[in-house]
Amino acid sequence: HPSPIQTTKATRNRYSHSNNVARLFSTVSPNNESEDDSVSKFASDVKVMLDLKAEDSSRPGIFKEKGPRFSYLNLWTNDMWEEYIHRRRYQRYIMNLLTGQSRLFRVILPQLLVLTIWSIVVGLHGSIPFFSALRSRCSWLKLSMPMSALSILSSFVAALLTLRTNQCLSRVAEGRLAWGRNLLLTRDLGQLLFTNIYSVNKKMGLLAARNLSLFGFLLKNRMRDESNEDIVKQMLPSRDASFVLAQRKQPIALIARIRHIVSSMQMKGEISDIVGMK
Repeated sequence: HPSPIQTTKATRNRYSHSNNVARLFSTVSPNNESEDDSVSKFASDVKVMLDLKAEDSSRPGIFKEKGPRFSYLNLWTNDMWEEYIHRRRYQRYIMNLLTGQSRLFRVILPQLLVLTIWSIVVGLHGSIPFFSALRSRCSWLKLSMPMSALSILSSFVAALLTLRTNQCLSRVAEGRLAWGRNLLLTRDLGQLLFTNIYSVNKKMGLLAARNLSLFGFLLKNRMRDESNEDIVKQMLPSRDASFVLAQRKQPIALIARIRHIVSSMQMKGEISDIVGMK
């Protein structure tokens, strides 16, 4: 059991944390917002936010050139999946290789050329006149390459690559499922805010929608350790933006702000307790 001193210290820490949260929320109280907002202004700010994040700064320089978008940048539909799993995609891959449109092929081309030249030299060293003449003059330059060692080594490399590939694919699948669930929950929450908050108080509904629209970007930027200051200041009022940027976990701050809006409207009697519990 904790000692009385430890219990008192823990209670003091919880009390201090509660006071900090209350003080932060008091500075961003809905009553303090004086900026006029509208659906058209909200749509305009969303467009500006999308333009600010149009360039993915996490992509390597070789991939920042103009061309087809990466698959993880697209919102996949059933038609896109049908096209992806169809055999016609192999024809597209071959055409991209032949025409030089494949970004991945251009990245690995130098290493591929070196390995190809080395394989040709090793495979034809006995039939090339230059190497034959060189070997006849230099007896110590005879190449002996047994295949047993290569076969054993290739088996281990193939097994390791298989395990690594399976691990990477499982992580990609898990990430896609988590992000898809996040997308569905965000959409459902947006519908609830429109039905229960915006219909009662348009100003608070738009403020909650602004916080919700930032959630996906801030979550992605947190995982990639990127700055959010430009889009946060674009989408939120000054006091809300200062509150979010001051937090260590900014996506959670957005959800906390939405809960604060809902609870404040619930305490004022603008929405029912059932809506507040949703």
